[in-house]
This record gives sequence, C-alpha cells and structure tokens, in this order.
Amino acid sequence: MKILVTYATRFGATEQVAEAIAETLREKGQNVDLLPIESITTLEEYQAVFLGSAVNYGAWLAHAVKFVKAKQEVFKDIQIALFTVHITNLGRDEGSRRNRLTFSKEVRDLLNPIDEAFFAGKFDRRAARELMPKWVARLVPTIDLRKWDRIRDWALQVLERLEADLNY
Repeated sequence: MKILVTYATRFGATEQVAEAIAETLREKGQNVDLLPIESITTLEEYQAVFLGSAVNYGAWLAHAVKFVKAKQEVFKDIQIALFTVHITNLGRDEGSRRNRLTFSKEVRDLLNPIDEAFFAGKFDRRAARELMPKWVARLVPTIDLRKWDRIRDWALQVLERLEADLNY
C-alpha cells in the first residue's frame, strides 16, 4: 500500500504532527510519502491519504480547503483520514466536541473520510506575533499541548482499518 501524509501548516506544528504520523506508519513497514499540500501534483499512486491542516480563525487553512476542492474527484477513489491541529475547544465536553467539528466541516462535507482526529497543537511567540500586539506577543510563553502517544496511536488505528478495508 502506498500512503501519502500531507498537511497544511502555518507555523510548523502541523508539519511535526504529520511527521510523527508518517514515522509511525513507516515503522510498521508502510511505503509513505510526506509532503506539504502545496507540493502535491498527483494523487493517483496512493491508496490512502492522511490529510491534515492547522486551524486559523476556526477553520482549516484556506489553501488546504482549496486543495481538497481541486482534488475532490480524485479523492473519491482513495481512503482518507483527516487530522486537525488546533489550540481551542480542547475540552472533552459536548460543546467543545461540536465546535471542533466545525474546524474541518468544509472539507469533511466534500470527502468521505474513514476517520478523523483532532489534536491539540502548539502556540508560541511566532504565532502570537501575528495575532496580538507585538508587546503582548513578547510575553507569550510556548505552549505545546501535543500528545505524541495519542497521535501515534491514532495513526496505528487508522492503519489497521486501512489494512482491513484494502485487504493488506
């Protein structure tokens, strides 16, 4: 099985999550390509795609949504798992869960993903500089909420499902 792990990132945290997913799959002997969305030219060689994006103002990054819209027909023949990296709506309550679902709604409605995960991300001064006044951004500590074991466990769960669905 040939698998693509692709991502849209703004400050690099989503890329690191994608790297952990790809590494986990490779450790299980899978043939995996890891590429940013903007460098994808073809999808035809892949049987499965792990597709992820960071969140900006409550939704997937615009270039990730544009990519999905442009490749929507090709995705009909590929198993897809979605992942979203975010720093809001982190609670386990129903309201937080519902709010997380809105992050990827636009792409989920275009695809038929076999699975979807939401991972807490990272926030640092570099990100803060774009969202806050510079004097406030200088005071922001790095907050890294990523749970690497959870990310790897999810990748393995999706791989098991892919292997079962595709008879590998």
